[in-house]
Parts: sequence; C-alpha cells; structure tokens
Amino acid sequence: YGHLLIMSLLDRTDDTTLLASSLIDPVISEGLNELAKDKFAHLPLLYLLAPNDRRFFNPAIVEVMSFANGTKEGEEPSTSKKPTEQRRSELLTAMSEHLVDMCLEHSAELMCSPVGSTVLMMTLSKLDLFTTEEIKAKIFTKLASIITGSDEVVINFIGNHSIQKIILECGVNQENGFWHYM
Repeated sequence: YGHLLIMSLLDRTDDTTLLASSLIDPVISEGLNELAKDKFAHLPLLYLLAPNDRRFFNPAIVEVMSFANGTKEGEEPSTSKKPTEQRRSELLTAMSEHLVDMCLEHSAELMCSPVGSTVLMMTLSKLDLFTTEEIKAKIFTKLASIITGSDEVVINFIGNHSIQKIILECGVNQENGFWHYM
C-alpha cells in the first residue's frame, strides 16, 4: 500500500518544491524505469499523468483517495492552498527531465512490459505539457524506429498499438528508410 501514500503526497502536498527535492529527485529519478515497470510502483506515475482515470484506477481507489481528502470525487481538498491542476503541473515540470530521459533511454524495455507500456503511452500523451517540439521529435522518431526494427517489441504487448497510434497522430512518417517528425 506504499503506492497509495505516494499518490496521497502527490495529491495533497502544496510545497511542490520540497516534494520535488525530497521525493522526485532522489527517489523517483534514480529508478524511474524500474518503477514504471513495477506492478504497484507505476501507479503514482500514472496518478500524476492521468489522475483518477478509471482506465487505470479502480473506482474503490478513487473513492479512498477522495475520502482521505475529506472530499467527494472531483472536489478540491479543503486543506490545500493551491489548485490541484497547478500542483500537478508543477510536479510534472519537476519530473519532466526524468520522464523524457526514460522515454529516450528505456522505451524498448517499457514497450515490452504491460505496465511500462501504459506509463510510456500516458507520458507520450502528455509531452505537450512539459517538453519542446525538438525533444518530442527525437522521442517519436526513436519510438518509430524501435517499433519497425524489432519484432519482439511489436509482438510482446498489445498496448504497443496505442503507442503506434500516438506516433502516427503526432506526424512521424517514414521516407527513404528514415523516420521523420513532421
């Protein structure tokens, strides 16, 4: 149940600078790739990227998180001074470098993991929030080359077709054997 504690910290701590320096930088950044592939450790990452998304979180978990806040689902916590979206944006900004590094260095490993591919997919869908077009181009081009160059990655997990769809929607095309970001 440690993942619920981390999710609560991400959801309720107003001092995002302190949270980034005490949790994100020393703990999460060290093994982000391993956390993203773990059955329970990936949940705080998903909670930051897609809070209360019923595709990833059981309604009972969403209810527990709301109950712990003393609120109903979707309401702002009464103890918080910052709006939830501002807090989440600041935390995503603090994690952005680590998420980009994860996408660039460990994307093939993540695509071979059922929960890792989910974290990768949600990270890709949120890249507009915390990165530049140049970095997005680098990430999508790398992913496209991995998908076309490795049968193991494509066959290994069904969620990869969602990643392929994101890549194609973002304008990565193949010309003369090379992948280009449009």
